[in-house]
Order: sequence, then C-alpha cells, then structure tokens
Amino acid sequence: VSFNLTSLLCLCCIVGLINSLLFYGESTAMRALQPELREGEVGTPLNTYLAGCAGGILQCLVLVPSDVVKCNMQASSIGGEAAAGNAFAQTLQCCRQIQRAEGLRGFYRGFGITALREAPSIGLYFFAYKFAREALTRLQGLDTPSTSAIMLAGGFAHVLQGGAVFH
Repeated sequence: VSFNLTSLLCLCCIVGLINSLLFYGESTAMRALQPELREGEVGTPLNTYLAGCAGGILQCLVLVPSDVVKCNMQASSIGGEAAAGNAFAQTLQCCRQIQRAEGLRGFYRGFGITALREAPSIGLYFFAYKFAREALTRLQGLDTPSTSAIMLAGGFAHVLQGGAVFH
C-alpha cells in the first residue's frame, strides 16, 4: 500500500472528527447531567464517568466505519488482492465495495461491541483524568490546573484506561 500526503490528511481529519465527537459528547452529557456546573468545575464521580461513556459512544459514529474499512483493507491485502494505486484510491474502492455489498449498514458492522468497549473505557479515562487533574492542582496550591497537572493527569488516565480495558 503506497502512502501519500492525501492519505495522511484524511487520517488526520478522521482522528480529529473522532476526538471532536468524543469531547462534544462528554461535555453535552455533563451539561445534561449537572446543568448547575460552571466552566472548569468537575462533576460528581458518577456523572463524570457517565458523561465520558456518552462521549465514547458518540465517537463510535466515525470510529466504527473507519475501523470497518481498515479491517477490510487489511484482510484484502493479506490475500494479495489489494487495489493498485495509492492508499486514498484503495480506501475509496473499499468503501464502494462495502456500500455495494451491505449498504450503509455494512459500515456499522460491530458498532455494538465497539461501543461496549469504548463507553466504559472512555468513561474511566475522563473520571481518572478529571479527578487526577483536580488533585494535582490542589497539591500545587493553585486555583486552575497547571500544564504539568494536565499532562500528568492525562498520562495517568491513559495508563489506567489501557491497563483496565485492553490488558
């Protein structure tokens, strides 16, 4: 599979869209769960977890179709049937094949099981991140999180999420 700038830009757009949906879903759910929260305040532990779960499910709207295409392309290249040309053209060809064979529903094959993995995983991430960030901010004696608190909390949350869900 050849790789070019167009493929890289498409990948960046997909990852950006997935993350946008994730954070939009989390913030929208948190506002619905605790409308009294002001900017920068952290919700209750349960609501923080549930809002993260909502974001995890929402991101699946883009994550699952991109995963289906990726898996189909990997399966066809293993058999030596990869389309000639660049990765972008191969991706479009794969999308057309899925659309012809299964319609829109084909792009969402595995949505349920992926959402079952993503929702608790992302919920745990937001829970760990927000509470670690708040604890580190208090430890530093600050009113707003420092860059180091944000970075350490993000690293901690990612390690916890990965260890709990993927190992």
